[in-house]
Amino acid sequence: MQDKIFERFEALYPDMVEFRRDLHMYPELSFHEVDTPKKVATFLKALGLEVQTEVGERGIVATLHGGKPGKTVALRADFDALPIHEENEVPYRSKVDGVMHACGHDVHTSGLLHVAKVLSEFRKELTGNVVFIHQFAEELVPGGPNSWWRTAAWKGSMQYSGPMSIPRSRSVGSATAPVRRWRTGTISKSPSMVPAGTPECRT
Repeated sequence: MQDKIFERFEALYPDMVEFRRDLHMYPELSFHEVDTPKKVATFLKALGLEVQTEVGERGIVATLHGGKPGKTVALRADFDALPIHEENEVPYRSKVDGVMHACGHDVHTSGLLHVAKVLSEFRKELTGNVVFIHQFAEELVPGGPNSWWRTAAWKGSMQYSGPMSIPRSRSVGSATAPVRRWRTGTISKSPSMVPAGTPECRT
């Protein structure tokens, strides 16, 4: 099944790029995300997943139930942009003056959505469940998570307000980081938290 999954990712790569570029052209700042969560929810609902909207205010959570009983894994991405004017001369350049996806959240979002799409195609073969968490306002402190945690209790398991609960789960986030010790194409993991940071600063 693993080989088939990777084959589907390869086939869907152009779609992933197209969706990412659409997000890139229409970025939204933290706590001002209106159209982005709508796009995310529409995509996930089309896959037949259980979708919760306005989680914590603007977040989206979708659940994929596998065909076999097992544990639950949560995968997370963020979708807010930064107050930066884009100077790149590309066809998909930001159409919002003074706002752009300079931190890769458009990549995170499109990538996670297409992970949901591929895994949903193999749901009968999957063991356990997968929860897809799309977070708003990641760029601000405390930002979106502050209101998010008020709707979720993290005590060894994730319990969201409403009908969804995620017992004995693992949570995986996403980040794009040009860290020198990682070669292109490398996926890194940590048993605990990984703080954000930049490897270099140029003035």
